[in-house]
Amino acid sequence: MKVRLNSQQSFWTVSVEPDWSDVFLDVSYSSKSSFWSFAAGKQVGIHPNVYPDVFPVLQKLHSSGTPIYIYSSGSVQAQKLLFKYSLTGDITTILSGYFDTNIGYKQDSTSYEKIAVSIKKDPAKILFLTDVEKEAYAAKAAGFQCKLVLREGNAPLTEQALKDFKTICNFKELL
Repeated sequence: MKVRLNSQQSFWTVSVEPDWSDVFLDVSYSSKSSFWSFAAGKQVGIHPNVYPDVFPVLQKLHSSGTPIYIYSSGSVQAQKLLFKYSLTGDITTILSGYFDTNIGYKQDSTSYEKIAVSIKKDPAKILFLTDVEKEAYAAKAAGFQCKLVLREGNAPLTEQALKDFKTICNFKELL
């Protein structure tokens, strides 16, 4: 799943299979300044936006009992602000947890192994959505199911990645 703040910063990704029990969203934005930017932005009425297809699908997944987690290069504190004050409303109410690079780098498979242990889930039951192929390969190496999220403005993907992973263009494809 991909979320956008302005047209300059991109945010998340997701994917789904009939046999997954958890969904992980990849969120990308500059981490150190993000918390303060969101905190200051909230004070002057600036709110991040998400793609219109994202929140309704996440609500349905949450209602069906599917835990939803965020893994971001931004701090957990910045993630919470981002999702609490989005134009869509408070998304934090449907999120089960947050991970940042304190767990490890997003392109390192051991980070995903640590996440699976942390949430006490079989990696094969976790779906990871991202628009970054190196992250998808790392999560796949850890045993996660992965889908690449295709959105206008994302970095191009290699032909090999498009062969190796299923893709989605809209979160509705997860249902």
